Amino acid sequence: MDYATAFAEIVVNENLRHLDFADIPNSVRVVIIENLSKFSQLKSLTLRNYAQAAGQWLYKDTLQSMLKGLCGLTSLCLFSLKNGCTNEILTNVCLHGRWTLEVIDIEGSKQISDACIPYLLMCVKVTELNLFRTGLTDEGKGILISKLPKLCHLPRGDFLCDALAWIEDEEDGPECIFSIREFFPSQKYYFHEDWQMEMVASCCPYISKMFFIYHEQCVPDYLVLLPFANITDLDLYGGHYYNDKICDLLQIRGEGISKLRLISVKGIGYK
Repeated sequence: MDYATAFAEIVVNENLRHLDFADIPNSVRVVIIENLSKFSQLKSLTLRNYAQAAGQWLYKDTLQSMLKGLCGLTSLCLFSLKNGCTNEILTNVCLHGRWTLEVIDIEGSKQISDACIPYLLMCVKVTELNLFRTGLTDEGKGILISKLPKLCHLPRGDFLCDALAWIEDEEDGPECIFSIREFFPSQKYYFHEDWQMEMVASCCPYISKMFFIYHEQCVPDYLVLLPFANITDLDLYGGHYYNDKICDLLQIRGEGISKLRLISVKGIGYK
């Protein structure tokens, strides 16, 4: 018996609740994947960058073992596979974990497309979705934001403005209110205009964490952030502390902020 098989026999236990593939040798990973169906009580499965780093389940037999194993994970609360997740893998995860899944992290998985949307919508308990740099369209992301009832965390969700704009174009009637808690600058255009920030503040009044990049041609000053009354964690990039009214913003909202980072801000320490 080789060491990989011997190790896997120790690890494979139907009572195991959490499995993280970080720092596990490739040969052992393959054996565990082949026995995935035996982890019937698993609550969290973190596969890291396995597909990208090792390429092991690109082999047909290993992929099929994984897909078969996912069918038995009906108690899964957290699933994470960055860079290497596919529509087929995600569909299996959602189908069999739809009543229990709360966190899904598929960051960097460009093979993920809108074909997965109906399956993600089955996961009615999901509170956190990491969709950063996936192949989902703004329409797909907008559907998820508007239809998943408990969704409140979009880690690195730089697409929020574009998804909300799609929702506004599609929805009739009163403006929708969502429970999203974070705002990040777009990776496509970095600087947001005042109408975008007004839309976000109106649709997502519970945002508590924000990273905002300032540009004088897009917004008049930092008071554009004043409507965000629930901010506790704030990163501000660029501008002048006094001239662009960071000082005024903090005088009004500063009491509720527990984490503040000022990056490349001019004029701090003098007026």
